[in-house]
Amino acid sequence: MTVDAPARGLVLVVEDEPAIADLVRLYLTRDGFGVHLERDGAAGLAAARRLRPVACVLDIALPGLAGTEVCRRLRAAGDWTPVIFLTARDDEVDRVVGLELGADDYVTPPGAPVVLAVRAAGADPAVGGVVEVRDGGPGFTDDDLAVAFERGALHQRYRGVRKVGSGLGPALAAGLVRRLGGEIAAGHAREGGAAFTVRLPPDPYRTRTSA
Repeated sequence: MTVDAPARGLVLVVEDEPAIADLVRLYLTRDGFGVHLERDGAAGLAAARRLRPVACVLDIALPGLAGTEVCRRLRAAGDWTPVIFLTARDDEVDRVVGLELGADDYVTPPGAPVVLAVRAAGADPAVGGVVEVRDGGPGFTDDDLAVAFERGALHQRYRGVRKVGSGLGPALAAGLVRRLGGEIAAGHAREGGAAFTVRLPPDPYRTRTSA
């Protein structure tokens, strides 16, 4: 099913849970994107090759063909369309695997609302892309922003105050994005929580292998 693509382009969403798919579609259309929805991995891979979307949002645990395998096959074919993994799993190993496959981000939606925003870095999509993830959680203070990607920094700061992860995921994400020649930044989301912005060059694979 496809929502007509406006000027900002078409995003492919491959998600077999209707409620999650509808939520992602709602946020993307609100941000000005068209959406094509598929329910299984094989159909999603075919749609990615056929439609040439500006970005792909992939569930990991898809019927038939896992989202990680869809991403792997796209990258093997030289297709570096931005990919975001969307999943209810929250395992750090899965995050590393997804990012090493060439995913541009990894989102775990349960809990506070999560907003996905995907856009070109400039007027010409060939200059690269920007992936933004925003949530409605507790967010960051201004002081937190300086250490958001330092493993353990926020865990130590908020020990005994509120639950905060180890910081391994953001630290790995920052290292991998920079390895691809990109930039990653933390900020304040208008939804009240945290915002993470990833900027990638047009050909991150070439940047990574030539480093």
